[in-house]
Amino acid sequence: MSYNDKSQIIRHYDMVSPYYYSLWGEHLHHGYWETGKETKEEAQLALTKHLAKVAGIKHSSKILDVGCGFGASSIYLAKYLDAKCTGVTISPVQVSMAQNAAKKENALCEFLLMDAEKMEFNEPFDVIWSIESISHYTNTEK
Repeated sequence: MSYNDKSQIIRHYDMVSPYYYSLWGEHLHHGYWETGKETKEEAQLALTKHLAKVAGIKHSSKILDVGCGFGASSIYLAKYLDAKCTGVTISPVQVSMAQNAAKKENALCEFLLMDAEKMEFNEPFDVIWSIESISHYTNTEK
């Protein structure tokens, strides 16, 4: 078994995503603490906002969220930047959680069950967004 065996990654996230959600909340990534007094939820949102600003994401951008987790970044970008977001994850449980979260927030996001290393889309995106998922990709040193 390799360090990034897809079946094990899927099994892991399908099994532990509800637990991670109860522990981390809607964002499945670390945070950005500007003062050190923020809650983890505030810091997670601050990271999303900071990365969107640094990336120069414009209103109405078409965004591909690779390794979307529970969909919270996509939902934020859709709601506050009027972005058209498509999130991909290899976890069926996470797709379901993200779709439910988007429905609850009335956010126009699409979440797909797809391996990030085998993605195929017919139209381009303005921004490729990915937070803390790179460790799951194959190392293709050449």
